[in-house]
Amino acid sequence: MKLKIFFLLIIAASWVGHCSALSHTPPINIYNTNFIDETPANSLIFWPYQAAFFYFHKDLIDKDYNKNQARFSLPPNTYNLLTSKNQLIDAPTLYDINRILDDFSLSMNNTEKIELVTSLGQSFRKNYDNSRAHFELGSAEIVSLEDLLAGLRDGQPAGVCRDIAVGQAQILDHLGSHNTYVLRFQTLGSGHATVVTQISDNPSTLYKINYDELTIDTHNLEIDKLHQNTTIPDIGIHYHLYDIDGKPVARLTSRLGQVLNDASGGSEKEFDPFIHSWPNLMRLNITEGFASGRIFCGVTKNREEIVGLAMNTKVGNKNDTFSLQLQSAASQYQSERNYVTLRANLIYTRIYGKLETPQLQIGNFFIQGGAGLDGTALIGQGTIDYKGITDYNDNDLIKKDNVEDYGISGIGHIESLWISENRKTSIKTNLYTNFYGEFYAYNNDIRRQKENFNSINPVHNYTLFHGELGYEIASKTKCIFKIEHVYRKVGTLNEIELGIKRKQLGFNIGQTFTSPTLPNWVENSRKRIYAGFQKKINKNSGLIFWIENIEDGPQDSLLNSWLSISLLLR
Repeated sequence: MKLKIFFLLIIAASWVGHCSALSHTPPINIYNTNFIDETPANSLIFWPYQAAFFYFHKDLIDKDYNKNQARFSLPPNTYNLLTSKNQLIDAPTLYDINRILDDFSLSMNNTEKIELVTSLGQSFRKNYDNSRAHFELGSAEIVSLEDLLAGLRDGQPAGVCRDIAVGQAQILDHLGSHNTYVLRFQTLGSGHATVVTQISDNPSTLYKINYDELTIDTHNLEIDKLHQNTTIPDIGIHYHLYDIDGKPVARLTSRLGQVLNDASGGSEKEFDPFIHSWPNLMRLNITEGFASGRIFCGVTKNREEIVGLAMNTKVGNKNDTFSLQLQSAASQYQSERNYVTLRANLIYTRIYGKLETPQLQIGNFFIQGGAGLDGTALIGQGTIDYKGITDYNDNDLIKKDNVEDYGISGIGHIESLWISENRKTSIKTNLYTNFYGEFYAYNNDIRRQKENFNSINPVHNYTLFHGELGYEIASKTKCIFKIEHVYRKVGTLNEIELGIKRKQLGFNIGQTFTSPTLPNWVENSRKRIYAGFQKKINKNSGLIFWIENIEDGPQDSLLNSWLSISLLLR
């Protein structure tokens, strides 16, 4: 009885509060623009010449160049960069802006292009429009790249984070970095928008631009690449992606969201077909009737530590045409990053309801359809401790605020099964489609915002087709061949797998293939070859062993893995 009461309290508490808009996290004032190379050693390299950007005004560049060079000891490339930047600021029309960017795309190398975008980001940050951030003026209007540059030219504040990020993304795309997106995520007390881009000649490297802060990630795989190691860190269960025009294209589950879903007993495939169980999560389960409780702790690859209590229950009718799953977790979270230490007490809740049609049988053919509604919420209190890098002299800035992240999505599916007369051959197919509710892109544009939402835009997230051919090759031994195709606006993923099952043993091997446009920060998106072994011990437990070789990823010893499998088989 106490267990059930505790569960209900967590569920109730997790829905307290209201859904606020992306309230445009204002920039943090830092001493100098910097560049973080997120290699395993987490080395920090400063660009000394960018410190001078704080002191320049566009009309002083040409006539006072020699004096400024002597005063600040600027290298020649800084003069070229500032001259290029001023050409854009002085451009009177969008036509002139595009013409100048066309010239830059041919004359600049990749490093110079990134430097130009971060330098403009610094100027946009200093020209931040606080009235727009607080919905005082024109929040539902678009602030274009032309408006941002005109604001610098005229000395008038223009744009907030979402406007600046879209403008920077448009510049990068025009300069040839076409795999560029605006990234929205929750941070402490608000939401924030930044830019992520991959340069064509080095697709494994992700450039993350937060105004003028540049983070380069060369070693993380998949969703961990989107981790924000800046003065405005992420803490939420979703990442939202937008194209260079601010239109929503995808919603991805963050690593924190994956851990909390896994810890509270959620199904990975129902939650997001791209994710799988997080291996660095330890759980102790206690089951009572239709509810289960657990203690969990985990550490992500980006050094995010999560520990807490979780509960899960699932109810439905006898013929399984209706089911309702409730998940909840209360946890403590801590993340050490280059600039900040982020701590929070969090409550996570997921409610997933599903309706199924009765199964229709036509001879040896069976078909069934259904639809589901999935709601997630993360609320809590957090603290950011800035590590002495702000304009507060020797005093570290400590910020305390709320954590809020909400999501809603709808899922529709059709499943079919055909079994041969001798029951040795079977063919299964599944077709899933997912739409999520976009709260923040009013009229389908992230730059348009309203304090009170009039509507939630449904956005297509993915469509998944799964086909499975099974054939009984011996008594109680079945060979299974699977194919899977996932379509998203950012790209497609295909997978083939061959497996053998016998009683409580299973073995499978497979390979994935991706489209050239699918970014490698999408979970489960990398080309890989994998193998797995499963041994069911009893109704509630089993043994799973899994190895994989990921293209451009960390190369573990396949020899040691195969030796481990052979020992298990004996």
